[in-house]
Amino acid sequence: MAVHPLEQGDDRAVLQFEVRDTGIGLSEEQQDGLFEAFSQADVSTTRKYGGTGLGLAICKRLSERMGGRIWVESRRDDGSRFFFTAAFGRHQKSKAISVDLRRAMKDVPVLVVDDNPTSRKVLSETLTGFGFRVTIAASGAEALDRLETAGSREPFELVLMDWKMPGMDGIETSRRIKEHPALKQPPTIVMVTAHGREEVMKMASQAGLDGFLIKPVSPSVLFNTIIAALGGKVENAPEPGPETAMSKEIAARIRGAHVLVVEDNEINQQVARELLETAGLRVTVAGNGQTALEKLEDDLFHAVLMDIQMPIMDGFATTAAIRRSPVLKNIPVIAMTAHAMTGDREKGFAAGMNDYVTKPVDPDALIRTLAKWIDYEKAPSPGMQQDVPVTPKPRVKLPASLDGIDIEKGIARVGGNRRLYRDLLIKFRTGYADAATQIGERMENGALDEARRLAHSIKSVAGNLGAEDLSGAAGDLESAVFQDGADASPRAIDVFARELQQVVSALQAVEESSDAAQNPVKTTVGAASGAASATPAHLVALQELEPHVRARKPKPCAASLGRITALTWPEDLAPKIDQLVTQVRKYRYKDALMLLGRLTQRLTE
Repeated sequence: MAVHPLEQGDDRAVLQFEVRDTGIGLSEEQQDGLFEAFSQADVSTTRKYGGTGLGLAICKRLSERMGGRIWVESRRDDGSRFFFTAAFGRHQKSKAISVDLRRAMKDVPVLVVDDNPTSRKVLSETLTGFGFRVTIAASGAEALDRLETAGSREPFELVLMDWKMPGMDGIETSRRIKEHPALKQPPTIVMVTAHGREEVMKMASQAGLDGFLIKPVSPSVLFNTIIAALGGKVENAPEPGPETAMSKEIAARIRGAHVLVVEDNEINQQVARELLETAGLRVTVAGNGQTALEKLEDDLFHAVLMDIQMPIMDGFATTAAIRRSPVLKNIPVIAMTAHAMTGDREKGFAAGMNDYVTKPVDPDALIRTLAKWIDYEKAPSPGMQQDVPVTPKPRVKLPASLDGIDIEKGIARVGGNRRLYRDLLIKFRTGYADAATQIGERMENGALDEARRLAHSIKSVAGNLGAEDLSGAAGDLESAVFQDGADASPRAIDVFARELQQVVSALQAVEESSDAAQNPVKTTVGAASGAASATPAHLVALQELEPHVRARKPKPCAASLGRITALTWPEDLAPKIDQLVTQVRKYRYKDALMLLGRLTQRLTE
C-alpha cells in the first residue's frame, strides 16, 4: 500500500491511496461494472471467491463523499492496482508543551522496556515527539544490560517499565535497577501496565517506583506523569469537554438542530443525550425502531442516530422503512455501531444509512459526523436555530483508580462530564450486576437473541465507561452465542463473568460514596419511637412484594413499595427497610430477594 499527497493547502489536503495485489487480475469488461452494488467479477454460481458484491460500491460512495474518486488498473493474470483519493482537513497543531519544557526534555535519554513490539513503538514515537532520546529493550534482562552499558557516561534519566513480561517482570527488574551497585544515580522509573489492580500499584510503590500509568496511555497523561515523576510541576488543566475537545466552529454550525437518538439501552441513551445537549443540540430519544418511526411522523428532525441491534425493530429495518417513506427518505441516518458482527457496516449502507459512528462514542467524532450531514440552512423549521444554554458541570469527586476501569478514558467519552460519568457507573452496577446469571438463564431457556443482545449492550456500555477488558469479554461472548448458540464456549462465559464481577465490585465504592454524599441521613420510611413491635401488616406487606421482586417487574414492585413505606416500622427494622427500598428501586433484585427473605424470617419469628 502507498499514500502520497496530490494537493496541500493551509487547511486542506488531498491524498491518493494505492493498494496493489498479485491476484488473478481483471479484464476490461469486468472492470466496467466493478464498483456497482452487488456486482462480482465472477458471476458464476460456483465462483471461487465469495463476498456480497457490496464492498467496492461502498468504497466508491465513501471516496466520493470525501471529495475524491476510486478506480482500478488491472490486466488478466497480472494483478490489480486500486486507487482512491480523498480530501482531509489539516490539523492545526497547538503548542501543548511549553518551549522551556521542550528544551529541558530535549535529548534526555529514556529507556522503554516492554515485550510487546506495538507498545514499544507507540511509546517510543510519543516520547521522541516530546524531544526525548529513546532506547528500547524487550525484556528485563535486556534493560539491565542497556543500563550497565550506558554506565556513567550517558546514564538513562528515565525508564518506562512494563509490568507483565516473560522471565523477569517489571517489578523485579525495577528492584534490581534500584539496588544495582554500578548505578550510582538510579533512573526515575515509571510503571506502565494494562492492569490497574491495587496489588500491582502497591507492589510498584513498595519497589520504590516513581510513577504509575495504565495502558492505553494518552500523550497528555504520559507527559504529565513524566514531569511529575521527574520532580516538575504540572498546572491543573481545565476538564476536557465537547467545547474544548472539538472545533467550536463546527459545533456552532448545527447548534439548535433536532436529533432523534434511536437506542434501546438506557445508559447509552443518557450518554448520547448529554453529549448532544451539551453541544447545543435538541434531542429526542426512541427506545426501538417502531417508536422512532412514530416520532419521525410527529415531529421534524435534522438527523437520526440509529443503533443497529434493538428489540421489536432493529436499525436495518427501521432505516429501510425511512427510505421507503416519501416524506422521510432524505433525512440523514447515522448508524451507531460497536461492530459486533462482521458486515454490519455494509448492511447498514445497503439499507440506506448515510454514515456511522463507532461505540464507544467519541464526542468529537460524533459532532463532526453530524455536522457533515446536517444542512441547517435548509432545515424544515429555520426558527429552531438558537443557542441552547450550556449548564456548567459541577466538580464531582471520583476514586483515583478503579479495578478494570480506565477512569480518564471513561470521562473523556462522556465529554468530560464527571457527574454524568459517576451516575453512569452507579447505574451500570445496579443494572448489570447479575448480567452473567441473566445471560446464562436465557441461553438455557433457548432465548439466544436476548442473551446475545444483553451481551452486546454490556459491550457497548462498558466501552463507554472505560471498562475495556469487560467490553472485550462481552464482545467475545456475543460472538460465541451468535456462532455456537447454546453451545457457546464455557470459557467465554467464565471470562465475561470474572471481568463483570471485578468491575461490579470496584463500583461499590463509587455507589457508597455517592449515597453518603447525597443522603447523609435516610428517611425513606417512618421509624417508630421506643420499642414498638411489628404487626401482621408488616409481614403481609413484605410477602406481597416478594413475588414481584422474584419476577423482576418494576411497576408492581413500585406499588408494593408504596404500601411498605407508608407503614411505620420498628426502629431496629427501619434501616433494613431503607436498604430494601433502595435495592428494588435500583433493580438489584437478587440482593433485594435475599434481604426480603431475612426480613420475612425475622417477622415470622
